[in-house]
Amino acid sequence: MGSIGEVLGPIVTSMNDNGQKVINALIALSGGTPGAGK
Repeated sequence: MGSIGEVLGPIVTSMNDNGQKVINALIALSGGTPGAGK
C-alpha cells in the first residue's frame, strides 16, 4: 500500500465538495468502524 497521504490525497481531491464523505473515510481509516483500521 502507499502512504496515508497517497491514499487520502485523491479521496480528498475528488470529494472536497462533500466533507462528510471525507470525514467518514478518515474515521474508517482510523479504525472508527468495526473491521477498519487494523
